Amino acid sequence: MRYIIVPAIAALALSASANIGNMAESINSTFTQIAALVGGGAYLVGLIFIVFGLFKFKQHRDNPQQIPIGTPFTLLGVGVLLVFLPNLIDQTGSTIFSSGTTSGGASGSGFDDIGSTSSS
Repeated sequence: MRYIIVPAIAALALSASANIGNMAESINSTFTQIAALVGGGAYLVGLIFIVFGLFKFKQHRDNPQQIPIGTPFTLLGVGVLLVFLPNLIDQTGSTIFSSGTTSGGASGSGFDDIGSTSSS
């Protein structure tokens, strides 16, 4: 029983030194990394869709009865959309709100001020 209580007390002591602002900053940095991962994944999948679309054009040329022409165009369209998705989100956010604001992202600021005891 003593081996369970001592680490629990140590964890409480360590967590007491961290404020809610530091925890929010940590969560925000995690979401920023996840957003970068999703953006990179969308770019990679978009390139794969474009390559498959080009192969479908070849298959349509070889056998137009089996592969309709809409299939390669759809694959190319989805691929281009996925490649330009991260830039599209940023541009749409700045168009809708204004060019001076930060929008359409997973990053933020001001989290250090949330749990601080000093008043400004």
